[in-house]
Amino acid sequence: MNFSDLRFWLLLLLVLGIALGLRWLMSKGAPDRLRGFDHAALACINLTLFFSADARSCAILLSELLLTYWLIRVALAGEKARRVLCLGILVLLHLAVLGYFKYSRFFIHDLFGYTWKYAPLTIPAGISFYTFQKLALAIDTVRNNRPLPQGFNFLNYNTFFPQLVAGPIERRTHLLPQIEQFSLQPRLANLERAIPLLILGLFYKLVLADNLATFERRAFDANAYAIWLTNLLFGLRIYFDFAGYSTIALGLARLFGVELIINFRAPYASASIREFWQRWHISLSTWFRDYLYIPMGGSRRGSHSLNLFVVFLVSGFWHGAGLNFLLWGAWHGVLMILNGYVGRFSRGFLSVVSRPLTLLCVLFSWLFFYENNLAALRAKVSALLHWRAYSPGQLKAMLTVYTASDRVPLLFSLAFALVFIAVEFRHRELPNPCQSMLDWRVSCVLAFLLVLFTAGENSPFIYFAF
Repeated sequence: MNFSDLRFWLLLLLVLGIALGLRWLMSKGAPDRLRGFDHAALACINLTLFFSADARSCAILLSELLLTYWLIRVALAGEKARRVLCLGILVLLHLAVLGYFKYSRFFIHDLFGYTWKYAPLTIPAGISFYTFQKLALAIDTVRNNRPLPQGFNFLNYNTFFPQLVAGPIERRTHLLPQIEQFSLQPRLANLERAIPLLILGLFYKLVLADNLATFERRAFDANAYAIWLTNLLFGLRIYFDFAGYSTIALGLARLFGVELIINFRAPYASASIREFWQRWHISLSTWFRDYLYIPMGGSRRGSHSLNLFVVFLVSGFWHGAGLNFLLWGAWHGVLMILNGYVGRFSRGFLSVVSRPLTLLCVLFSWLFFYENNLAALRAKVSALLHWRAYSPGQLKAMLTVYTASDRVPLLFSLAFALVFIAVEFRHRELPNPCQSMLDWRVSCVLAFLLVLFTAGENSPFIYFAF
């Protein structure tokens, strides 16, 4: 489900129009059955949209849901030993499915050089996200002895289309009550809140992220200035790309009367790496905290640093099957450990440089994220750490990377993006730092700019690859 594809919106309008038409007819004849119809209609909308995007992925998801439902039901019907056993089997099976589709080719072909004809060619859409959401549901239900959602409630919770493919990863306590009380009845208040979110998300993606993507140049291994510029462009692009998706998801959910959690809260305004991970991809960070870090022992003395490092190593591997992602996770793990030691001394001089230093560390880390060629990665890291790479001659060489016709659009795109970063920085303490951009007057301006400056090439959402 590509929110930047016109076909998605046309199909959504079609299925939603059919559902609302049938609901109107039913309200005339059997109004007492509307609640059941609403839940069935939402299930049909969810599955139709996902099936149209990728039939194979839809079949895999439904198979996993049947297995999940059965194992949770068996676990809840037994004593503690059976619950632990069933939950353990469920976790292992889901991780095995995720591992097969996402990592088997890396381990068998890329790492060991063997050719395996059964290696999957593509990763099923959304598997990294919906696997974690199903695991959270199973763990919370069995561990806390909560009732298992039944019928369409179970299906809709696990297939709600706005957040199915790339999050946010929702929890039972937040999303399930809304699914259980879901109503398809149109409400003007929902539309008024949804449209500004949709416009802002599409603007982030189509104007900011996609225009920045056209200026990325990753082929220069020895020019430190070019590497830093690419890191900056990629860092801004991945933020506006993913935050754009998440904002559109918020808007689509709001259109259906559902509130999703905010996944980004001005991450580039962070004053420490710890704060960065409290603001970036929040649903994933809290998932790892609650289901990996705390069960491992959390902040207990003697294991705190090791637990942190393992969590970020796993987080890196979750993002992709490659050594570069492990290095990215290890880098952030080390930064988080160091943050714990220097945080207590963060007054005075450190408090002044904390924000730019944090931003510099994050921008450096994006190199590990996008560069999967290890030889090129080594050369680029070496260039960034060598003082000779910062000579005036290298700066002049970097300027020749872009033609004269590229430089003005590049500067314009960068300036445009940085304006929105500055707005978020100013409102960083609000629950939603983008709140000021959801005013209807701002939305009208953004809609106008969206028409004028949408990138010529529509690139896929970056996190669709994960």
